[in-house]
Amino acid sequence: MHTGEGLREVYWADGHYIREVVRDINWVLRDHHSDEVRPMNAGVLDVLGRLLLTSSLFMALGDAMIRVGRRRGLQVCVTLTAGLGVLFLAIKFSEYREMYAEHLVPGIRYGAAGPPQMQLFLFLYFVMTALHAVHMLVGIGLLGWLLTLNRRGRLSRDRRAPVSMVGLYWHFVDCVWVFLYPLLYLIPR
Repeated sequence: MHTGEGLREVYWADGHYIREVVRDINWVLRDHHSDEVRPMNAGVLDVLGRLLLTSSLFMALGDAMIRVGRRRGLQVCVTLTAGLGVLFLAIKFSEYREMYAEHLVPGIRYGAAGPPQMQLFLFLYFVMTALHAVHMLVGIGLLGWLLTLNRRGRLSRDRRAPVSMVGLYWHFVDCVWVFLYPLLYLIPR
């Protein structure tokens, strides 16, 4: 077997697994999702999506700035990226607080009436969004590290690899949200 054949099998298996997970989640949501439990309203979701996509724009601009040696421009762009990430998390944690107050946190504080599948949906919702939030916190920490490197003069046109690597990580976290958004917020509606 050639390496290419093995990779193709891995890609197929991963794609098949993801398709099965989405199918199972859709089954849980299709007939068993209550209108009473909607994690967020559409306006707030729109704001969250725009925050993350704009943060990715500023991260890409920061990478472009360091490529031409503009350390001050990098500083501004990375600061804006981190700020938008913090704002996203503040809104998300506010949502978690509201859901906790409404007894919608499975395993910790759950008291909602509804079918058992509702508790499964909420469990999956918290697991997936909390993992995303943890990765965002790591990303914000990495952005802080970039700001420190930049302030110390350790980033330049010739030494920009950390900016590109952190940028890739940040864009990956944003891509995860692009998949979570429809899976958790649009499909149930």
